Amino acid sequence: MGFASNYNTDYGVLSNVACKGNQRFAVLRTIESIRDYAAKNDGQLPDSLEGKFDLPIPLDPVTGKPFQYSRDGNKARIQCATTPILGGDGFEATYELTIRAKCVL
Repeated sequence: MGFASNYNTDYGVLSNVACKGNQRFAVLRTIESIRDYAAKNDGQLPDSLEGKFDLPIPLDPVTGKPFQYSRDGNKARIQCATTPILGGDGFEATYELTIRAKCVL
């Protein structure tokens, strides 16, 4: 018995953890891109993630496609897909971003 036989490693779980970490990082980059867009466009949120952004919008590393995005007035919603290893076919996490009107003093 070698050194590795002392550990019961589930590589699927490790892969899932790495995938979710990459997804969280990508969604945070997306949120910052949206915030930057709003700051440069009088507080207006983009209609979609396919517009012109100064900061890059990454793809969802789980699906290889853009994150699901919707907007309702001053609120935006980004949905992340479940990881394939979990066998899910829906959304695992939803991030909501609210842009407040500028405060004039």
